[in-house]
Amino acid sequence: MSPFYIFAILPILINGLLISRLISIDNNEQLILTVLFFPFLIYYFISYFALLFWGNPDNSNTLSDDKLELEHWNHSKLLILSYVSVGKNIKTLENAIHQSIQILNNLKVNYRIEVITDQPVSLPNLPSLEKIRFITVPENFVTKEHSRFKARACEYARMVRQEDYSSLDNKWILHLDEESIVSTSAISGIHEFINTAATINSIGQGEIQYNAKNYARHVLPTIMDTMRTCHDLGYFRMQYKLLKAPLLGIHGSYLLVPAMIEDKIGFDFGPKASITEDLFFGLKALQVGYSFGWINGYIREQSPLNIYDLIKQRRRWINGITFILFDSRIKLIYRLTILISLGLWRIALILLSILLILILNIPEGNQILLLTSILITFSAFQYLIGAHRNIQLLKWNKIQKVNFYLKAVVLSPICVLIETFCLIYALVSPSQQFYVIKKD
Repeated sequence: MSPFYIFAILPILINGLLISRLISIDNNEQLILTVLFFPFLIYYFISYFALLFWGNPDNSNTLSDDKLELEHWNHSKLLILSYVSVGKNIKTLENAIHQSIQILNNLKVNYRIEVITDQPVSLPNLPSLEKIRFITVPENFVTKEHSRFKARACEYARMVRQEDYSSLDNKWILHLDEESIVSTSAISGIHEFINTAATINSIGQGEIQYNAKNYARHVLPTIMDTMRTCHDLGYFRMQYKLLKAPLLGIHGSYLLVPAMIEDKIGFDFGPKASITEDLFFGLKALQVGYSFGWINGYIREQSPLNIYDLIKQRRRWINGITFILFDSRIKLIYRLTILISLGLWRIALILLSILLILILNIPEGNQILLLTSILITFSAFQYLIGAHRNIQLLKWNKIQKVNFYLKAVVLSPICVLIETFCLIYALVSPSQQFYVIKKD
């Protein structure tokens, strides 16, 4: 049996026993505490249900590039890869585009690449330069709503696109971060997505792995981002397959948008919505009536190089989401759904952190011990599932893999504490800046 299924089944079995023991405790205070925790337990169970129901992605996701054959690309359809960068992490940007171009050329994809930056960049060593459009956002460019950061850059690129193409039909924008590397499986998934009647006019998203370069060199940030991959295959895959909507969150990368849809919605959302422009865009698209879908395949990115950058990154996300929760331009029902889904996860982090501290000081607190064990078990195995997905195709031997799994388990409580600190830091010291992490 694949480690993926072992890591998904074991916590359910273990916690089933722990929960049955917990609810059997004959004590009113403990019973109340148990009832209060049940929403968080259900939240975790939903994630594991999604992981088991749709399973470990195989075929397009787990086959290595040299074994996966892509059907002939339909050349009436144009894929536009949109790399957005401030223009500082040049080596990382160049490496990502270079590797992606090799895959695109090998598969004979009809594509163009947009390199959208705030300052001029030169990448003369890239192949297929005739297919690359360098777009520098002018310093004096101001949108109608005074959008900032990535939203401003994407809005400028949208306007340039209107001049570059006489028609936006049969064109799709694949939004990527500056370190994003597409895989053969991603191209295969995109090819399937844009040629399937049910999803041809939908916005798509897929799995992101964080093993693009020097994987696990910076252990703690690496382990922390394995949870994100697990969430992709759990909550995110479920929302796109069942709800057809980004009500549990969205990534700004590996985001596939029909060019016509992006042109209609745009990215001019104003200063505060620019902090997490991807989520605002997704909710706006949903509000207008567009549906979302899951794309098979994965792309590869990289985690922050240090904890300082990771904390700044998380703070931006939390502050950006908070701003959107109070933005009346988004329907209240959508904002409440985001609040409930993301709020439960964040509050669960705080409670788990408190329990981790309390358990050290309450030797006879059986209910504390049991609740902590349950939450830690659910959390640790999610890190394990994400770890497995990220190293599955790496050329590591069994000893290296087992060592990494052990690190994921041991460090998971520390990761939870850091994530909780990020939440508190964001609430105590909010920021409206778009912090760009170092990647070179």
